[in-house]
Amino acid sequence: MAIGFGWAGAGSTTLYIESPLEDTVSELAWSPRANALAASSWDGQTRIWDVGASGAAPKAYVAHDGPALTCTWTPDGSSVVSGGADTFARLVDVNTNAKREVAKHEEPIKAVRFVVCTGGTVLVTGSWDRTIKYWDLRQQQPIGVLDIGEKCYAMDAMANNIVVATSNRKIHYINANNPATISETINSPLKFQSKSLAIFPGNDGFALGSIEGRVAIQYFVEGTKKNFAFRCHRTTKVINTVNCLAFNPVAKTFATGGGDGEIDIWDKDKRSKLTSWTDLGNAVTAMGYNSEGTHLAYATGYDWSLGSTGMDPSKKPKIAIRKLRKDEKYCR
Repeated sequence: MAIGFGWAGAGSTTLYIESPLEDTVSELAWSPRANALAASSWDGQTRIWDVGASGAAPKAYVAHDGPALTCTWTPDGSSVVSGGADTFARLVDVNTNAKREVAKHEEPIKAVRFVVCTGGTVLVTGSWDRTIKYWDLRQQQPIGVLDIGEKCYAMDAMANNIVVATSNRKIHYINANNPATISETINSPLKFQSKSLAIFPGNDGFALGSIEGRVAIQYFVEGTKKNFAFRCHRTTKVINTVNCLAFNPVAKTFATGGGDGEIDIWDKDKRSKLTSWTDLGNAVTAMGYNSEGTHLAYATGYDWSLGSTGMDPSKKPKIAIRKLRKDEKYCR
């Protein structure tokens, strides 16, 4: 079980959580109803903390028989769903720590999200078994299965919109009110493997990050002139993966986290960078804004982009929660 950590120093704007993380964090997710943070990790656990003025206090956890690859909160903020390489998704009640299995695939579950459909709110799971499945948490079997053709590499959902990026560089749009079919498929606007994906707060498009240090801004309206792509997290000699993307739900700015150990904050409408946080000690592997847009949580750890030879055991994985200044939250 985790232990809590306090804000680093008097007047500090950053809280650090290091122990008991034993491997890289795969995803961070804030509660929609409170300042509570969930983190899934390659060490096989998803952990939850309450975050307050005195620090981060451990709340609950759920374990997998293999790496935990993804996590999300139920819309009411009462529970967290965690998906793992063991092919299961498990739900943990954050108040009672009661746990149960809620989804199953044939291969690892890469992404979990909740969507609104005609029958209510359902869990959507995206897997390397080339399917996404829909689950009513009151039932043991999926209420729907959709073949997406290739492995799910990234997925996000908002309201009844689902966007899935697959291993063959296809992007699928799915309307949860018609979950048995793919509404539209496009080729990725980026030339290399998709790595990260996040829907805009306005639910009118999404950002897509790739392994070659590029981000695409893509609107759902076909042929719009607003679509564009840009380079980031790269130098003239080194190209780093865009490991994670996160939109501020209040300010509408967004952040990118790279294998270069840097976070950049952007204004997509003005196509400009607002600020950068550099030298964060290791690759940035996961990020998430709280519901009020006042804090950005990010995780650093080894992203295995250089294989086993690039692993530095002295650099331990950690989570940081940063209180945002005005210029880090709002467009200039």
